[in-house]
Amino acid sequence: MASPFKHPRTSVYYLRRAVPRDLQEALGKKEYLRSLGTKDPKEAKVRFAAAFEECEAVFARARVGKGETDALDDGQIRQIADAWAAHVLEEDDELRFEGLDDRAYAKRLETFDIVVPSLRGDLSRGIVADDTAWEFDDFLKSHGYNVPSSSPDFRRVCLAMQRSWVQALEIEQRRHHGEPIDTPKAPVIGPRRLLGAAAGDPTKLSGAFAAWRLERKPSDKLWSEWSLALRRFVETNGDIAVAKLEREHMRKFKDALITLGLRQASIKKHLSAMRSVLTWCVENGLSEHNAASGIRVRQAKVQQEARIAYEDADLALLFASPIYVTGRRPVGGGGEAAFWLPLMALYMGCRLEELGQALVSDIVTFDRIVCLDINDRNANKSVKTASSRRIVPIHPELHRLGFGAYVSSVNARDRLFPELKADRFGKWTGNFSKWWGRWARKLGVQDRRKVFHSFRHGFKIACRRGDIKEEIHDLMTGHRGGSVGRDYGAEAGYSGALVAELADKIGSVRYSADLSKVVEWTHRRDRPPHVGEGRP
Repeated sequence: MASPFKHPRTSVYYLRRAVPRDLQEALGKKEYLRSLGTKDPKEAKVRFAAAFEECEAVFARARVGKGETDALDDGQIRQIADAWAAHVLEEDDELRFEGLDDRAYAKRLETFDIVVPSLRGDLSRGIVADDTAWEFDDFLKSHGYNVPSSSPDFRRVCLAMQRSWVQALEIEQRRHHGEPIDTPKAPVIGPRRLLGAAAGDPTKLSGAFAAWRLERKPSDKLWSEWSLALRRFVETNGDIAVAKLEREHMRKFKDALITLGLRQASIKKHLSAMRSVLTWCVENGLSEHNAASGIRVRQAKVQQEARIAYEDADLALLFASPIYVTGRRPVGGGGEAAFWLPLMALYMGCRLEELGQALVSDIVTFDRIVCLDINDRNANKSVKTASSRRIVPIHPELHRLGFGAYVSSVNARDRLFPELKADRFGKWTGNFSKWWGRWARKLGVQDRRKVFHSFRHGFKIACRRGDIKEEIHDLMTGHRGGSVGRDYGAEAGYSGALVAELADKIGSVRYSADLSKVVEWTHRRDRPPHVGEGRP
């Protein structure tokens, strides 16, 4: 069942899912039932996503227990590494097809200068960073592989993919200097257990997808997206025969995607994948009708917000973690960025990339008021809109926690958070964002609608709760609208009076969550720069 089930006698909501037939013996039951612990339908919807993810983990562990882990030989690893390189170069093709202006060109060049030496350094030491392994694991799963991260095969394939990544990035660098180098055709990859099943039984939905792929030879990126749609459909309905598919299966699939909180565009992609493959099935005599035909998602159906603010309980969990209590700096957190970025987003409402790309020189003073100057004057920085260029006073709580001492500890010519490494798209916080999501879930914040951007939502709510005028908090967050924003934009500049008013208002932003466990930041030269994540 792809939505909360209300018990007819107790009125308590449950997650209720049919156990796939091939797992029923391993789990000893035909139905997975888990209480959501609430009678409130709205709260049930929030808790459903976490329960659904837990159920998926139970099914995944059962599959591993059935012996469906994939062992990889040298030939398969070479093919996977080649497919990854093609995937990286396909993305580069798309960027160049759209065109690169001067700023994007320079930023891409800077990315190469940072990412390539970093990957080469890891490769020379036989290291696969956590964020890199996460990307590789996601790629493997999207192609149907089940290779546990604890297995030797996982390390072997990650090292091979890392070598291919370095080679692909070197090709991108040569393209950047005008060399016309084509993207190689990606090999068809997938576990032999699935490829064999596809060749022998295309009447099953998974087999039909694989057979469609062998015939149509889609790009690696497209197949990654479509195989994810297949996996989610099977998790909802099972791997049923194509001829037995009905519209009801498609409606359940759509409802499950909505419940997971996916954006409308993502849901449309998933439904489009199903329609296209089932059209192929009709053309090839595997089915008499396309069950996905006419199934659409309307805007009114997607009422659930893609991102929501952290609640008080979430904030208490996040800011009582070892990062804030014992000075721990997990791998992937970008050193001191792990401490300061969440606090700055909480108290200043800035976007993640606005903080991650900041230079030390962007910390400026207006009449003794310390502020962050958010701008795109450097080729390696960008802003979302013209109104995003702004001055935001540093919140008094950040001063109390040692922000001034932190700024003084960083080389004045550096970026404010020099340990953040740009991802392959040039985003300084792309990898940090992925790490933060995993870290928050380990701490217990399971609702996937709650992401780093949730701090920004919470800041806006806190501003409204504090009776700060909309035009003032729009100016602080860089949103359009508001007479103050029009009067004091980039052309007019910021007067001392306006900065003083902004400082006064931002200082009134308060939260009712218990954040008392956050200790003052200190410059510890002996602090290990990277500590394995493990358990929070």
